[in-house]
Amino acid sequence: RPEKILGWGLAVDVSAVWGQMDTDFLRLSVKDLGPSVRLSQLLGTDRTINTDTVSFDADGYIQFAPAINGQYANRKASVRIKPEVRLDAGWQQRPGQRWLGSLVKHGARQEAALVYQQALAGYRLDVGVHALANMPGSLSLGLFAPRWGVSWRGDRMSPGKARIWGLAGHFAY
Repeated sequence: RPEKILGWGLAVDVSAVWGQMDTDFLRLSVKDLGPSVRLSQLLGTDRTINTDTVSFDADGYIQFAPAINGQYANRKASVRIKPEVRLDAGWQQRPGQRWLGSLVKHGARQEAALVYQQALAGYRLDVGVHALANMPGSLSLGLFAPRWGVSWRGDRMSPGKARIWGLAGHFAY
C-alpha cells in the first residue's frame, strides 16, 4: 500500500452472452475499457550527460568524473491499458462432450484456440490447440475433478527448448 495515492483510474468490462454457458453459447467481451490512469506523484529522474569529464591531477594522471549526473523529481504521468477483445463460442456435441473456440486480441497478443472437453463421472479432460501471432502453435491438456485440476500447455515437451510452456494446478477450497 503506497503512502501517497499515486493516481486514480476507471476500467470497465463489458460482455454479451447468447445461449447457456454450460451448453451452446456465444460470448463477446471487452475488458479494461476506460480512460487513461493519471499518476500525479510518480518518482522520476532528471539526467544530465557531460562528455567533457577528463581532468588531470597534480601528478599528471587522468581523472574521469561521472559522465551522467542526475536528481530525483516528482512527475505526472498517464498510463493507458489496452483493452482485451474476446469472442468465445461453445457447442455441446452430446452430453459430456463440448467444443470451445476463442479468438483473443489484446495489444500484441492475438490468439485463436480450439478445445475439446470430455466429461465422465465428475472428471473432465480438456485437449486444445492454440495459434498465436508471431509465436509457435501450442497444445494444452487438462484433467479436472470437482475440487482439483492440473493442466499443461506447451509448444514442446521439454521446457528448456520451448517458447511456450506452463504447468498449473487448480484447487477449490
